[in-house]
Amino acid sequence: MNSRNLYNGKEFPDYIFTENVGKHVFFDFDFLFEEPFWKTFKQILIEKRIEKIVVENIRPEVYFKEEIKVSELPESYTNIANTERIQDYFSFPASLHMVTELALIYPKSDDHKFCMVLNREFALCFVGFGINEDLNLTNLEMIEDLRGYLAFLFPIGFPQEFEYKLASNWLK
Repeated sequence: MNSRNLYNGKEFPDYIFTENVGKHVFFDFDFLFEEPFWKTFKQILIEKRIEKIVVENIRPEVYFKEEIKVSELPESYTNIANTERIQDYFSFPASLHMVTELALIYPKSDDHKFCMVLNREFALCFVGFGINEDLNLTNLEMIEDLRGYLAFLFPIGFPQEFEYKLASNWLK
């Protein structure tokens, strides 16, 4: 995994980024599998002179790691992420979108610029930006109220330890 510069390998609600992350934002998990996100994000990547990104599945332990040329976005990403070509997980071919529980997306070079962590369990995509990076995401539909977004997963309230970690790691 080449993204250790920004991703620390921990699980949410723990803080999942390293001290090299200066800012983070949240998106809906499924939004990252749709063309509108990648059409806008492509322009940001071009502005930052990022030529390739890596899409890497972490969990479950099914090998999936692809490099994508930014110039071929959004079609290249939606094709590799939504095409049913993972053979050894279900009894039928499946796509990354169907299989992944935890995945990373990061620049092939310049991995200090950003790291996306897709987490199916909480239906979230976390995007961490390097300390000296400022990616303008104002044209993308971000999650502004993380607590409110997560409330649907916990209709009777957050467990105490989850609430503590959420507040201390993400709601500052």
